[in-house]
Amino acid sequence: MAIDGLVKAGTESRWGISEEATFGTAIADNGTFIQLEGPIPTVDEGVISDVRTKANGRRVISDIDLFHTQTGGLRTISFSDLIVRKTDLAYLLYLVHGSTVAEGAATPYQKSFTWTSSTTQPDYSANAGLFVTLGINEPLAAKDRKFTSCILSELTLTPDLTGDGRLKASGTFISGFSSTAASTLSGTWAYATQAYIQCNNPSKKTIVSDVVLYDWSITYANNAVRVGSDATGDAETYFIGGGDTGLSVTGNILTKYDTATDDLIADSVAGTGRKFEFEVGTDGVDGFFDIYLDKCIFGAADKAYGDARGQAVNLPFTAVHLTGSAMSVAQIADAVDRTW
Repeated sequence: MAIDGLVKAGTESRWGISEEATFGTAIADNGTFIQLEGPIPTVDEGVISDVRTKANGRRVISDIDLFHTQTGGLRTISFSDLIVRKTDLAYLLYLVHGSTVAEGAATPYQKSFTWTSSTTQPDYSANAGLFVTLGINEPLAAKDRKFTSCILSELTLTPDLTGDGRLKASGTFISGFSSTAASTLSGTWAYATQAYIQCNNPSKKTIVSDVVLYDWSITYANNAVRVGSDATGDAETYFIGGGDTGLSVTGNILTKYDTATDDLIADSVAGTGRKFEFEVGTDGVDGFFDIYLDKCIFGAADKAYGDARGQAVNLPFTAVHLTGSAMSVAQIADAVDRTW
């Protein structure tokens, strides 16, 4: 019995994104893609199916009753353990925030992403905001996968403070457009310049006052959904900021237990909000990275006694809008003029 005896390594596939100009129009197969440094995402093709026993005179599921379609469905592409290169981060933040970006007019082109009480959303159907073609480049010819007009429905940022210190990301892309698994991605594929966001040398790490951080993570979620269907069954636009939580920023902080943090459990019980800020580099200088949350409400905070680094305080949090300020601000200075 003849077989194809060649075996493909998992690392022979790669994935990346390319910024689109027109909503609903994927980047051509020979287009340029930014390759991302992380495992291949997990894909849910959003197939709507009906596979069940029907009243057709039989006691078994029959092939004459089966139904499958992507029309009206939503593709979700979930990724994890992405090592964030400096110029990748602006894309990730923009894709989850929507249209709330301000970019400096001169080098280092510092970008600020804000969610506040007046935040709205872009009109994706009019090509506002940011959306990308996501490609998975496979080792077999003409079997590459493309997903059109993707945005992020959620993004989690986590620094590896017990390891190499580099910022990592996980999250979920969505696409309201039918996918293809028969592309030939023949254009330029390359990583961004190997400049990482090194979180083991922070310039600021405060919860009211300076603290010793063991770990932290932050999740931006926008509850993105597809809206409408055109003549081909593809989405007409996206809606962000709906659901029970709207635009939300949540996370967790693990910090050393000492005189700077001993009241934080009491703050959790009382519902007292506290500011959290984490910063790398110098404001206005290439490489600057900043997470600023003006008011965090802590969940069920508690002590952690078993950490090898000593006693800690574990602080799950939800960021809330502070009157006269904002709910969250994220900044990155990447020295790239995106004209955003």
